[in-house]
Amino acid sequence: MIVSLAGNAVSRVDLDSQSQTLGFLIGVIVLGVVGSAILYFAQKAANHANDNTLGANYMYPRVQSGEVIISGVGIVLFLLFLAGTTYALTENNYPRGTDSQISSQETIMDDLTAEYEACSADLNTRYELLDQTNGSAVDEYNADYDECETVRLDQNGAVER
Repeated sequence: MIVSLAGNAVSRVDLDSQSQTLGFLIGVIVLGVVGSAILYFAQKAANHANDNTLGANYMYPRVQSGEVIISGVGIVLFLLFLAGTTYALTENNYPRGTDSQISSQETIMDDLTAEYEACSADLNTRYELLDQTNGSAVDEYNADYDECETVRLDQNGAVER
């Protein structure tokens, strides 16, 4: 029960920073070792009970090929999980800066997104009504389109920051 509860707690860790991801990885490894130790001792007790019931000379069946395949798949999946988590740790691709700096950047992103969505919606509405034979109307539309593209480029730059 304790290992199950600890596993549930570890699964709820947010992976927003390198230290949280490292803590998650360590937690998974510790829980894996503890769970394996518990299963080892439980199997040892079951083998002892079988020896007492069946006798020490009883020949247990050999390992089945299906057991080997399932174990191999489990090992491969666990190694892929470890590789993915290790990759995330080495990339260090987490938000950088203080909480106020990150919050400020998120506000900038939200503002740019709202501005871009508004200008895109305006351009889409105006395009249907645009008199393409009127050169000044087309020039005005194109100028507004360029301004909207500038907002999009600012938004992309903010994403990279």
